[in-house]
Amino acid sequence: MPVSTIAPDLTVTGTMRSQSRIDISGRVEGDIEAREIDILNGAAVMGTLKAEAVHLRGTLTGDLQAATAELHSTAVASGDITAHDLVTHKGARIDGRVTVKGAR
Repeated sequence: MPVSTIAPDLTVTGTMRSQSRIDISGRVEGDIEAREIDILNGAAVMGTLKAEAVHLRGTLTGDLQAATAELHSTAVASGDITAHDLVTHKGARIDGRVTVKGAR
């Protein structure tokens, strides 16, 4: 599967859509829709995430909708999270409503 990468020194403003994976090390101001989204440590996203799988290591200000979501120890999420499966590691921070729907 191809991977699109937002580098640490890059800021993207606007909506992003991909049929594959997006790795974000920089800053995104806008909504993101992809098969898989990986917000890396130190990265920041202000917008809504929609994906089959989301891995959050950085900061999200906005809602997250995914089949599978994993919030790592460095994750900071400010917004509502809706997922069928959710994994949160010790240290992850969430400020918002969390809805876990269970297996599909």
